[in-house]
Amino acid sequence: MSSTSQDLEDYRAVARNVILELQWRPEMMEHFGAQPEPTVEFCYRAIERCNLMLLIVAWRQGWVPTVEQGGNGRDSITALELAHAGTKQIPVLALLASDSWPVSLSEDEEAKRSWVRKFRDGLNRPAAFFEYEAPTTPEATRLPGFRAVVRETLVKYKERTIAREEQEGPALDYFRSARDCLVEGTSIPVLGCGIYGEGPLSSQALVEALLPHAGEAAGGLSREQLPLATAAEYRERLDGSRSNFLKRFRKILERQAAEAAASPVLDLLAGLAQLPLIVSATYDRLLEQKLERGGRKYVVVSHVLRSREDEENGKVLLLRTGGAPDFRRADELRFEADELVLYKPQGSPFLHDTLDPNLEIDTVVVTETDHAMFLQRLASPETGVPKPLLTLFRSSPLLFLGYTMNVWQYRLMMLTFQSAGRQARDVCTLAVRVPDAEIEQVAWDRLKANLIRMDPNQFARSAGAAQGANG
Repeated sequence: MSSTSQDLEDYRAVARNVILELQWRPEMMEHFGAQPEPTVEFCYRAIERCNLMLLIVAWRQGWVPTVEQGGNGRDSITALELAHAGTKQIPVLALLASDSWPVSLSEDEEAKRSWVRKFRDGLNRPAAFFEYEAPTTPEATRLPGFRAVVRETLVKYKERTIAREEQEGPALDYFRSARDCLVEGTSIPVLGCGIYGEGPLSSQALVEALLPHAGEAAGGLSREQLPLATAAEYRERLDGSRSNFLKRFRKILERQAAEAAASPVLDLLAGLAQLPLIVSATYDRLLEQKLERGGRKYVVVSHVLRSREDEENGKVLLLRTGGAPDFRRADELRFEADELVLYKPQGSPFLHDTLDPNLEIDTVVVTETDHAMFLQRLASPETGVPKPLLTLFRSSPLLFLGYTMNVWQYRLMMLTFQSAGRQARDVCTLAVRVPDAEIEQVAWDRLKANLIRMDPNQFARSAGAAQGANG
């Protein structure tokens, strides 16, 4: 949201509430706080995180940054933000105060009034107009006319966007980019339970297995409404101990792995010889089994969540094909050349099979408590994402395959990539996914992910066919 501040304080608050009601997230200077970098530069970075600019213009110029402050000493910060949005091809919706705006809320100096008139006349874009309204309380009924203008403007934009996406269908260019990057080994696939559709090993199937009886639903929610982390948290409490829960969870995974339909995604990835890294949020061993059948050497990398007397807590566990288990600090890891790394930040009970049971190693991040514990460790170089992987995360395209926006897994993945400083870089992110709800679209937007609206297995079949046709 870009506008002058003091004269439009109430209008900004109303616009913020409308944006939140539409399940979007407003980026506003009121939320910035103290920042180490110059204000203009920080505003530019904020704009680059956005998918849309809402420009509100009345009859004041506002702050004009000097050259030393990052401006040009002539244009207001609002004008600079608008120009930057243009250079980044970010759509802008403009709202203009009418000519009957109170003189008391307009500029006193002729030079500033002239600048404002020139700025408004030079916008050269469609705009919606709003009238002045005296502030009232309560907040929910404040500025009803302006609220209606904001809501109508944003709803029409959302409807146009949805209609255009439905008409265009899957973006062919994104599909080709995703396919080519995978084949060339330059992208990082990120796997979620969605590669199994709605069948065994999907998030919903795991929830239903953890809470098989309707009466066990937590907090009055049905099993269909429960995130996997919440269902697992509730199941662990019912089981009475961590060990009992992990035994149950392992049996569920074993049973559902035997029942799961073959995933073309796994077949595709197992056949790509150039792939250096796969990030997997699944708990099963189906990908590892396919790699082993193909004779592919790999190393599994995960994190130790708990251990006996906390001896190995926070360390990274490395399991190489045919090698002994290795525990290292995250900042001490090194990988061999041409070694496929299978990074499982959420662990798996199957990783414990080759470990000394006396160590009581636990890598599984599935309950709400597990996620909270692991998220705290991501901030430290010693216990966070392994250093060699951070380098790849900073520069490599990401391709999400079957990754649903489950709230706990989403938090984990967001912080994983934020810890690499990826948000500040212009690096391609693609997701093969048809969002279930508007809030999921917002989540993908926050990750700056361009969506390929396909089922992940349909994508894998199409990518494999295209790869074969190209030799």
